[in-house]
Amino acid sequence: MVFLFMRRLSAKRLSMNTALHRHICRDRERQQLQHLEPFIIIKEEWRQPQSIVRFTCANHRRSGREKRDYMQQIKTMEPAQVDEVCRIGRQNFTHPWSEQDYMEHLKDDERIYLVAECEGDVAGSCVFFCSFETADLCNVTVDERCRRRGLAEALLREAFERCLDKGVEQVLLEVRESNVAAIGLYEKLGFAVISRRRGYYRDPQEDALIMQKHL
Repeated sequence: MVFLFMRRLSAKRLSMNTALHRHICRDRERQQLQHLEPFIIIKEEWRQPQSIVRFTCANHRRSGREKRDYMQQIKTMEPAQVDEVCRIGRQNFTHPWSEQDYMEHLKDDERIYLVAECEGDVAGSCVFFCSFETADLCNVTVDERCRRRGLAEALLREAFERCLDKGVEQVLLEVRESNVAAIGLYEKLGFAVISRRRGYYRDPQEDALIMQKHL
C-alpha cells in the first residue's frame, strides 16, 4: 500500500512538473512575441503563371492582438486591366503612360508587364524592358489606397525572377533625386547609384539618379 501510494504521489508530482514546464514555455513564447517586428511577411512563390504573396500584420501588444490578412497576387498584366493601371499611374506621375502606350507593347517578349491585385482589384503595376543582358525599369506604381503593404517590393522581386528567366544580368533605373522613399526601397533591393543625369525630369525640373543592380 505504501509503495502504491508513493507511485501515485510521484506520478502526481511528474504531472505538476510537466504542467509547470508548459506554462513556463508559453510565458517565454509570449515574451518573445513582444519583441517581434510588427510586420511578419510570409511569401509563397509560384514562378508561373503567378506569385501569391500573403502579408500578415500582427500587433503583439499585451492589450490585445489585432491581425489583418491581405492576399495579393502578382501576375502578368492583361489588356482588360490597362484602364485601372492608367488610373493608378495618373495618381503618381506628372506624365503617365497612356492606354495606347501599354497596349502597343503588352505582348512583346522583351517586356515584362506585371500587376498586383488586392482582393481582386488592380492595386499596382510595374514594367521592365529587357534587352539581352540588361533590363530597364520603366515604371512601378501602387494605388495610394494600398501603400505601405510592400506591394512595390513584391512586384519588383517577381520581375527580377522573370528577368533572370530571360537571361538578364543587370537592371538599371532612373529616379528623382528627391524621391527618398523610392531610393530607400531600391537600395534595400540591392541597387546602387552609378551616375546622375542633370535636369532629366520636368515639372519640376530635377536631376535623375541612375541606379544599377546585378542579378
